[in-house]
Amino acid sequence: MLRRTVSRLVLAMLSVGLVGVWGCGEDSSGPAGPSSLPLSVRVVFPDEPTSVARPVNQAAGLATSYAIRGMSARAFSLADELPVLEDETSIEIAPSDTRFRLELSVRPDGPMAYYQVDVDASGTRETDGVVSESGLLFTGTGYGMVEDEASEAYVEVFLEDIVPLVTTQELSDGALVSWNRVSQAESYRVREVRSGGTSDSLITALSLFIPFDPGLESRSYRVQSVLGDGRASAFSEERSVGLDAGFGQLELTVVDARTSLALAGASVQLGDASTSTNEAGFARLDGLPTGVQTLNVSLEGYLSASRNVTITAGSTTPVTVALSPPAVGGYRVVLTWGELPFDLDAHLRTPLIDGVSYEVYYGFLGSETEAPFAQLDADDTESFGPETVTIAQSLEGTYSYFVYNYSQDPAIAGSGAQVELYKDNERLLTVTVPEEGEGLYWHVFDLDAVAGTFELVNLIDNLPGRPETGSGVAAPLGRDGK
Repeated sequence: MLRRTVSRLVLAMLSVGLVGVWGCGEDSSGPAGPSSLPLSVRVVFPDEPTSVARPVNQAAGLATSYAIRGMSARAFSLADELPVLEDETSIEIAPSDTRFRLELSVRPDGPMAYYQVDVDASGTRETDGVVSESGLLFTGTGYGMVEDEASEAYVEVFLEDIVPLVTTQELSDGALVSWNRVSQAESYRVREVRSGGTSDSLITALSLFIPFDPGLESRSYRVQSVLGDGRASAFSEERSVGLDAGFGQLELTVVDARTSLALAGASVQLGDASTSTNEAGFARLDGLPTGVQTLNVSLEGYLSASRNVTITAGSTTPVTVALSPPAVGGYRVVLTWGELPFDLDAHLRTPLIDGVSYEVYYGFLGSETEAPFAQLDADDTESFGPETVTIAQSLEGTYSYFVYNYSQDPAIAGSGAQVELYKDNERLLTVTVPEEGEGLYWHVFDLDAVAGTFELVNLIDNLPGRPETGSGVAAPLGRDGK
């Protein structure tokens, strides 16, 4: 697998025949051609450890690595006053690929042939096996000269992995694009991306203010550390700002409701705008009209989901959607919410089972194959969710589902938390937390699983629903045993 922690990519131009880019740590070269300049390009990924500017998720002590997903190369002749493009090509690199190759054909250009080779590589940054950034862009340029067919010329292009962490903040009159300081950096290259192309600017500050302009389209920005001696880091992942004060944008993450793993290829529709999620389960929609709109997400093998989202002028709305596989022969309850409160807990109180009312939650995960025949599939403690409970076997009596605000502050009322109830291949209920109410508990619904009916409660209180009368409760309430 082509996935290593790298401090640089080294490209060496060898006197062999065609210009070829090889992925592995060996000396490899392309076949010779009678009409080709004897040049070859080799890519080496060193194995030695490297210190990065920061872990992507800012958590100390986690292993960070890079994966190259695609690469392109262009060869230019420097015989004339301006560089002349000789050839270009590109490839995609699968995670399972252990070797790859690009070939460029270049013509002989006199006894002293000067050439420039530009290389771009797209990649991801991973922390402890989780893709944290999927849009890194490595770039580099190397130069070489061949005196004659018998000589060898070497070019090294350093593609550093010290990438700034870029954030955007929407202000009343514009947006502030900021990034962390990289100790080795002499300056920072800011790349502005529009539909009409890109433009670069070199600055020494750690932020750039972008004023809102109703007459201009939304733009996105990448930032690169310029490290001196011609070296530069990879470009950061793109960060978008809505420059038209009358429009906003949506950033969406789609995950599996049972495993919390990212789902790639999910179809996303919001009004007239549509896209699909990348391999990190991420998608972004720009230039959206303001107001409450319905977001629809679907993927083969999962039940489709929809929810209302509020698009605000000149700002970004983050949303997580958890898609559920069919709840074959049972029920599934999926809880999602926003950035705040940080930690909401899903609780399911069962009917009496042999005289005991069980409570399924993070402290008692339950089981699908034995009492209580219901379990917590996913638990989230750091915003957005999902928290998912599956009822595998329906029993006589009443199931009560409620949500506990473990964070306590801010209040759960008005937070936009949402609960979806599924049966087999059907969504029975979608409910959003009330805008008003005091208390740490949100009693959402009561369910008669055998009859297939439910009562919508949707009430915020300081007490959860009580268990049915019986010999006891199998698990306490809340993380503090309340």
